[in-house]
Amino acid sequence: MLFLFRGWQKVIFLFLSLFLLTSWLSAGGQRENTFREAEKLIEEREYNNAIILLAEYIKNNPDKIEAAQSLLEKIKKAKEIYNQRYEELIEIYSQESPDFDKAYKIFQELEELDRSPNKTTVEAFEKARETAVFVYNNNRFKEIMKTAMDQLQQDSYWEAVKTYFTGFDLHREQYDSTDYGNIIENRIDHAISTLNSSVEHFLSLKEEFNQRVNNTLSLFESSDLESLSEEIDSLSEILLVLSDLRKDVLNAIHTIEEQNRLIKQSGFDEAFFLTYLSLIAKGRDTVDVKEGIIGAFDMLWDTTLNNLEGELKERAATAFQSGIKDMGEGNPKGSVNNLDKAYTYSLLTVKTLALRSSRMYVEENLSFSPLSVESEKEILPSILFYQLLAKEAKAYKKIVKINEDKILIETGIMEAQTGEELKKIRENLVVLEEKTEDHLNEWESLRLSFNEIAKLGFNLEKSTEETGNTIARLNKIRADLLETETALVDRSIHIALDPLNDIYLKEERRIEEGKRLLDGYEKVVGEDDAGEPIVVMAKDPQSAKQIFTTAGKNIGELKQEVEELLSDIKSEKPFILEDPGVKERISAIFELDKKSSNTIDRLADLISISDEEILLAGKLESEALFRVEQARIALGRQEFALAREHLKIASERFDRSLAIQENAELRKKRDQVLTELNNRIVTEENAIIVEEVRKLINQGKELYAQGDYEGAERLFQRAQTRWKVTHVENKSEIEYWLGIVRTALNIRSGRTIEERDPLYSEVKPLLNGAKEDFLKGKTLMEEGKRQEAMGYFERAGEKIFYVRLTFPLNQEASVISLKIQQYKNPENFDALFRERFAQARSKIDTNPQEAYIELKDLSEIKPDYPGLAQAIYNAEIKLGIRIPPPDPARKKKAEEFYQRAYEIVRSNVRSNFPVALEYLNEALRLTPDNESVISLLDRVEAEMGGRATMVLSSMAQQQYRLAEEKFIQGSYYEALRIVNNLMTDSNNRNYGPLLELKRRIESKI
Repeated sequence: MLFLFRGWQKVIFLFLSLFLLTSWLSAGGQRENTFREAEKLIEEREYNNAIILLAEYIKNNPDKIEAAQSLLEKIKKAKEIYNQRYEELIEIYSQESPDFDKAYKIFQELEELDRSPNKTTVEAFEKARETAVFVYNNNRFKEIMKTAMDQLQQDSYWEAVKTYFTGFDLHREQYDSTDYGNIIENRIDHAISTLNSSVEHFLSLKEEFNQRVNNTLSLFESSDLESLSEEIDSLSEILLVLSDLRKDVLNAIHTIEEQNRLIKQSGFDEAFFLTYLSLIAKGRDTVDVKEGIIGAFDMLWDTTLNNLEGELKERAATAFQSGIKDMGEGNPKGSVNNLDKAYTYSLLTVKTLALRSSRMYVEENLSFSPLSVESEKEILPSILFYQLLAKEAKAYKKIVKINEDKILIETGIMEAQTGEELKKIRENLVVLEEKTEDHLNEWESLRLSFNEIAKLGFNLEKSTEETGNTIARLNKIRADLLETETALVDRSIHIALDPLNDIYLKEERRIEEGKRLLDGYEKVVGEDDAGEPIVVMAKDPQSAKQIFTTAGKNIGELKQEVEELLSDIKSEKPFILEDPGVKERISAIFELDKKSSNTIDRLADLISISDEEILLAGKLESEALFRVEQARIALGRQEFALAREHLKIASERFDRSLAIQENAELRKKRDQVLTELNNRIVTEENAIIVEEVRKLINQGKELYAQGDYEGAERLFQRAQTRWKVTHVENKSEIEYWLGIVRTALNIRSGRTIEERDPLYSEVKPLLNGAKEDFLKGKTLMEEGKRQEAMGYFERAGEKIFYVRLTFPLNQEASVISLKIQQYKNPENFDALFRERFAQARSKIDTNPQEAYIELKDLSEIKPDYPGLAQAIYNAEIKLGIRIPPPDPARKKKAEEFYQRAYEIVRSNVRSNFPVALEYLNEALRLTPDNESVISLLDRVEAEMGGRATMVLSSMAQQQYRLAEEKFIQGSYYEALRIVNNLMTDSNNRNYGPLLELKRRIESKI
């Protein structure tokens, strides 16, 4: 290898020194664009290809040798840097012990410096590069495995996985440079993706995992077993995720190993990239200890579970033994406390032991690893043991409680001296009897569980015997309690139920009336034009609260009597209580007591709701008045948008307050204040808007005259939007100009190819190519080379054809086509031009848009052609994009309308201003640029004020909402009736939302 580099060194330097000279002799060329292509190749560091193109360029353009030499100088400098790095590479291989890591980095630099080296250079270092790559990757692998092993030995499992992860690109270049076929590569790519995502997911869990482990260990030192259980649950979830990730890694490596075997069987060289991935993931067979990503997973898992299980087992056994000891020593409180702990620790032990089975890995051939099977055999006995321990702890705890209660009752019976004392004892006996029955059922279930577990080979004779003894003791306790209960009843029932029911029904009717006032009721406030009642919803929580308060007092007194009666019934004997009549009366009393309790709770809720409604109504009223004041302040500052916002909020707050608490005085105040404020805002803002709109219209007209149709459209749209702030209808003058501008935009659409067009990147190069071919043909034609020129014209025509398929109206394509005809048939072109002009002019009346486009194309060829300018002018008038010259008749009619309007304004009768406005709009339609009309129109519109209503009266607002509800429910005719009734009021007719609702309703009918 050293011989090869030393022998080739002179050859390489000789080749580089002569290469520039020999490249000048290359033949061929692509004419004028060769030089630009060479520049591009130099930018891409394709120097050899660039030299060949420059040689061709100089051969065909000897007069431009200086430009070519400047590019060659750039190549020479780049080659000098390349040679310098190449000499360093040769020097490395000349050493007794080459530094392959450094050589590997130089190879990467050389490939970046020159992306098209000559064949001699490529062959010279390809084998040397392979050696460097192999040694470099092998050294990296050894270092990774050593570093990770050190980290594993220091219990740094997460850091070890990170270290292993850095080796996932070893020998990737060899793998990527070989074509193994789509099937193999797709399977490998999927497996590698799974492997990468699994490791990344594992690493992302580090912080949460460590936090959970630390939290769990710290909770062992506290008495908070609930928090410990929750923390172990959280830790278990993460351990299960780690188990799944481990299986994903094994599955991915299994796929990679299988595909690597197929690669070798197919005759390819070993794919070291796949081999190293397997070794990094699973570890090396030659190493006796666990290593690799799987080894790190397992070591982390085992360490965590071993620590956790050891602590739980020790604490479960200690707590259980202490509980048994305390019970035998007569310490029930201490016994219950310790048995609770034993139960919790035992269940947590079972939970952690069960986690180990999640790590069992089943291979694709459904086989188990021997290690997995042995692990399961060890886990199962422990799980069964601690499940049994938990059940025993729970059972002994119940025995302790039963004995404790039984002793208390027996003592109480012996010490009782009065009927009241025995009554209390009876209540306790009933409760204890129910508990005893539950405990017996649990012990029977426990005995069955012991029998089933014993079938598995466990010796549970002692536990079964103790269970039978305990059941016998509980049966004796229950019999004693029933016997004692019969000696405690000595009184009879004296109840008067009917009067209590009458009181209850009376108060229920009172409550229903209060609920009607609170929930809302229909209130008739007048009649519409058809004589139909106008109904609104009203609420009165203040009156409702008074009703609820009175009812609550009465129901409270009733409940007290019922409870006294029930207290007497509880002392009766059980066999007396079996009488059907007594049972029925007792049931009715209990039902009345329950209803009284529920009613008291319900009244408390209703009073609370009433208070909230009253408070909310007052709060909304205060906020409404505050918003009114803020609107006035904003209006004084001419902050109209803010004033409108405050006005709307004030209206909404007033209406919400009235909807919650009816108040006629507030309703009247609301309408007066909001109407006055609405009129002020609209009037004052309108004067400013009229002036702003006029400026926008004038600016739009200027842009239109300059040909900036898009800009003009934006300005007219802004003007219309601004106008609608104080008016419900569009301004007709703006609509007129928008129509003109949009017509112009429609005509211009498709005439040019814009970057935003979908096929711009495909069609624009064709159009540019057509222009280039035309210019080349034109040059050749002027040089007398007609045959060659015709070829270029033909190619240009073909490209124009494809351009017109997508953009048939494109002006450049059309003009180039005409110019080609002009050069191809100069003797017939004038006749052709006359014919095209005549055809276009004949379409002005029938198809003005097509005529206009064709005339504009012809004007690019002969702009001074007789009649052409006039024809274009006529087409523009026909299209409406040019204002026609003044028509005396129209001008005279406009003057009449203006004079009528002027007389109305001069007389200053404000009620007639709407008529004057109609006259002026008609005059402006006849003469759009009449400054006198425009001036008077602005004056009238400013003095009339805005005609938009921002808020309705409170009653109208309620009717509007009712109409909305009817519309949503599909009652369109009912909704329309309400809307039409509202529209009879002129103020309502200027409320935008009402007009929109009317339009929506009519669209459904």
